[in-house]
Amino acid sequence: MKMNVIVEEEYGYRYWLWEVKTKTKNALKNYFGNVITPKEDNYWYCVGFPTDHFIGEWKEIEWGEYTDRLASDNFDAVAHIHEHHDSWIRFSGL
Repeated sequence: MKMNVIVEEEYGYRYWLWEVKTKTKNALKNYFGNVITPKEDNYWYCVGFPTDHFIGEWKEIEWGEYTDRLASDNFDAVAHIHEHHDSWIRFSGL
């Protein structure tokens, strides 16, 4: 299945639509957690573009479109990416 995730990138001050193929919500949650888990230096930070870290299709959107989509509840999940300790993903309807 394909899931549509709206994403806020904190230090990039950017907003994204992320389309990712996954088998289940739990599989996507685990994948997201593995990406943001600190590696050798005990630190993870979303530097560059999300495509440098995450699989799937990413499309940058404007703030207005982000808030409109958030208000419409027409998405599968919403996420925040920044550092390992404050990045998260939440699924709609939960």
